[in-house]
Amino acid sequence: MVNELKSEPYCTSFFQSYQDFDNKCDFIFSVGGDGTFLQSVLNIRNFDIPVIGVNSGRLGFLADISEDQVHNALTNIFNHNYTLLERSMLQVDFSGKENLGFNFALNEMTVLKTDTSSMINVYAYLDKELLNNYWADGLIIATPTGSTAYSLSVGGPILTPRLREFCNYSACPA
Repeated sequence: MVNELKSEPYCTSFFQSYQDFDNKCDFIFSVGGDGTFLQSVLNIRNFDIPVIGVNSGRLGFLADISEDQVHNALTNIFNHNYTLLERSMLQVDFSGKENLGFNFALNEMTVLKTDTSSMINVYAYLDKELLNNYWADGLIIATPTGSTAYSLSVGGPILTPRLREFCNYSACPA
């Protein structure tokens, strides 16, 4: 296959987190399923490097290159015959709490109660403007990418990835 592609692909390294990631790569190949793809995005953070999802399982929305399509996909990639699809991400900030080390989500963000209280009060802001106040057991905010995951399982719509919209659902709204 190397002779057919007239290119010598190489692996600079394997990485386990963003701290040991070589950000001089042209592409990242994520081999696995959608969970592996999401973990790859989490590990590369905001290095602005395209992730190519090669599916080694049965079903993949993000890891959508199947085993029988790999040769054709690599040929197109090395011939610069591809289109980049940009995806919306959520940035999550916690008021009055310490933020996580990386507060972005490609799929969805879920807020759940952590104790035995019956309900939680969640104030959701969009660009510093109050979007809504939720009084519920939990809240899911999904990107179009995440609309096929937890959001769909609770009755949410499937959004096309090119939309700049989000969907949200509260559990047991008051």
